[in-house]
Order: sequence, then C-alpha cells, then structure tokens
Amino acid sequence: MDNAQDAPAPQLSYLVTERPIFALVIGINDYQDGSARTLRGCVNDSNTVVAYLKETLHVPETNIVLLQNEQATREQILGTFESHFINNSAITPGDAIIFYFAGHGSRQRAHIDWHCENNTVETICPHDVAKASGIPDYTLTHLLRQLAFYKGNNIVRVLDMCL
Repeated sequence: MDNAQDAPAPQLSYLVTERPIFALVIGINDYQDGSARTLRGCVNDSNTVVAYLKETLHVPETNIVLLQNEQATREQILGTFESHFINNSAITPGDAIIFYFAGHGSRQRAHIDWHCENNTVETICPHDVAKASGIPDYTLTHLLRQLAFYKGNNIVRVLDMCL
C-alpha cells in the first residue's frame, strides 16, 4: 500500500468506541390538553435514534435517556439536560454528547430584557407547553454553552421540528 487510497477503510465499531457517547433523546407526538396538533412520527423517530445508538454505535443503555410524550415536560427536559449532561461525572471532556428533539417548535414573544429580531424567540415545545411555555433558543444556547464549558464541545444538537 503505497498511498492513502489503498488503505483499508476504518471499521465503524472501532471508531465509535474510542470515546463514550451520551444522549438525551426526546420524541413528542401528543401534547397535554390538546394544546398542539398531534404528530405521528416523532416517537417513532426517537425510538429509531435510540435503536441506532444501541445497535450500531453500541452505546450502553445507561448513557441514553429517552423522554417521550408525557415524560417530556419542560421541567423534565431541562432537569434531565442538567443531570444527564452537565452534572454527570461519567462525562469527561471530549466525550460525544447528543441532544435530539423531535416534536413541535414555535415562536413566542421574547422576554422584555432580551434583544432579538421582531421581539420573538424560537422554542421547542415540551409536552406541557400550554401550561409551562416553550423552551426558548436562548435557554438551549445557554445550556449548550455551559455544557461545552464543563464537558467539551463534542456536542451534536438535532432539532427535528417545524415552527
């Protein structure tokens, strides 16, 4: 093998086991009190992501938190983000961190102290969005910056939603 083109392709299972992977996967089809239109594919998509993590990437079940429908309240999403990612002593800088959300997104009026275009922010909609409000992009950005500061910047954020 004289050049890089002749080198064998690396094995995926070898590459993904070099660093641990931690994931928070959220899928919401049904919203409390019918506050948002029922979706059909979000829970299925979240199950598919978890299956891929476990079966293809060999991520231990203990490294994955799955929140679906009524489990995915605003308080539970934010609390799990902090406990499973930011305050998790098993995560060291450089480990892979995946945040996956499938559900409704929305826009809402921004807090009076926030400076943003058209005085609106984009949000992800938790199951209890009618009572607890959405989780603003500003909040997610703050959490992701905090996570990167403490655990490194090997972070993937997937938001599968429409506004």
